[in-house]
Amino acid sequence: MRRDLPATLVLALTLVGCGTAASVSPSASVGVTGTGPIATVSSRPTSQPSTSTTASAATGFDDCDTANVTLLHQAPEFEALLPATVADRPLAKWSVRGRCWLKVATGRSASEIDKLLAEFETAEDPRPVDVSGLTYAVAGRSDTKADPPYFVFAAERAKTEKEIGLALLLMFAGADFRAPATAGDLRAYEERTIADKQVYVGTVEMLGQGEHQRGRPFLYQNDDSMFMIISADDAWATEAIAQLP
Repeated sequence: MRRDLPATLVLALTLVGCGTAASVSPSASVGVTGTGPIATVSSRPTSQPSTSTTASAATGFDDCDTANVTLLHQAPEFEALLPATVADRPLAKWSVRGRCWLKVATGRSASEIDKLLAEFETAEDPRPVDVSGLTYAVAGRSDTKADPPYFVFAAERAKTEKEIGLALLLMFAGADFRAPATAGDLRAYEERTIADKQVYVGTVEMLGQGEHQRGRPFLYQNDDSMFMIISADDAWATEAIAQLP
């Protein structure tokens, strides 16, 4: 059953510089999981992942091996925007594009993802979602035994309100927000200036906490990209934010 986009997610679209998103209507059955990407990142080896055969700008569903997403480097130019080192600790990076991001985030089959995307089509805007504009990159600890569980997430700003809404939902869910559909309500965040950037700082209660992730979210965006830092160390978050474009 289709429902209107929550008003809080409309506020999230304000974060990325867009207007009203009344035409976007994802269903309650979207079912994006919040634990898959987090758990997989945290199980990465203690060195930077090597480039695999999937380390191209592939967007196809068949080129998306979710057994170890840290071997996926489908958007190396986007990964390059993320810090390579923070607090003298190297970060391991991976990235996905298009339908692969949906597969990583939902664990669904190609036909099920087609149905999910169809739920974003409305009578007011029947155009299909253009998944080619979806790009996602993650930088996280490279040594799971010695490094604190911190992350820098990035999503490219898509062209339309539909794609922006979907990208935000996927990014919030991938970061294990307890309520990803309402995570964009900026009234729940504290606005700060960090490293000369406008940043919205959330609370630890917003996120799932465990051995693979601890801390609170820091949201930041520029004209081209949306970023989220998760850390329990404000100094670490500040250094990471300072390195973002």
